[in-house]
Amino acid sequence: SDVFIISNNTMHHYTLSNLNYIIESGDNDEYWEYGETLRVEVDMTLDRGNYILVFVLYNGIKDTETFSI
Repeated sequence: SDVFIISNNTMHHYTLSNLNYIIESGDNDEYWEYGETLRVEVDMTLDRGNYILVFVLYNGIKDTETFSI
């Protein structure tokens, strides 16, 4: 999976293997499955502004969220 954080001036790209993540509400195995929550932690400093967070799964399905700082 890939995580992109995009602004008008920059784009940051992370792969899930390079980030800290936890499977919450899971069945205590190492697989992220239907009904479980994947909490991904990105530790970085961003400038003030508007951003788009894009999370892309291995099969190409993606979700986006906009946020401001």
